[in-house]
Amino acid sequence: MDYTNEQPVAQESLNISTTTPEDFNISGKEVSKGILVSYSGLPSFRQEGMPVHKSVSKNCGTRKKPRIHEYEVATFTGQNIDDDMGTPIYCPCCGMQLSDNGTQACTLRHLPFGSAYCDLVVKRRRVRCTKASCKYHYTYPVSFKAAGHMITESLLTFTQSLLTYGFTLKEVSHLTGLDKNVVKEIHKKMLEEEFTVDGKGEELI
Repeated sequence: MDYTNEQPVAQESLNISTTTPEDFNISGKEVSKGILVSYSGLPSFRQEGMPVHKSVSKNCGTRKKPRIHEYEVATFTGQNIDDDMGTPIYCPCCGMQLSDNGTQACTLRHLPFGSAYCDLVVKRRRVRCTKASCKYHYTYPVSFKAAGHMITESLLTFTQSLLTYGFTLKEVSHLTGLDKNVVKEIHKKMLEEEFTVDGKGEELI
């Protein structure tokens, strides 16, 4: 690839399948800066534009003995692609056709890139019934969101792996960017599933 090229690099030229007819273009100037294009592992997430990077300060010590750590957060914005997109859907209450009702965004923490943490701002489609007297509305869920946490399934799996390897809660919190209490909840759930049946408190024999 010619890294001095100023023409846009189309997504299909990089052998990446698109979820919509629209191409995800990266300018030649961005490519020359060292942009890496790869599969995200999130097939229902369609990225919009380039990520926004910001520097954040975090106290990794205590109030009496603060230890300020500067870290970077890359925020990716995109849309969640649901199975019904592009096809007519009907109200489960009255049978009338549903119409789009804007989007609702949620922010999920994703796998870190080296020492930089990663956030995904995911726009979820909302629909409502076209019948005036029917109040039905629905917001599509994010397929890759981990249940009970504002993180992706990929980050949950990574966090569980680190805990399995023997990393402390504080170390896992630092590596993933998750709050220590979130890591503690994930660890607790892992222990419940390991030493109980269906998490109901019945001891394994």
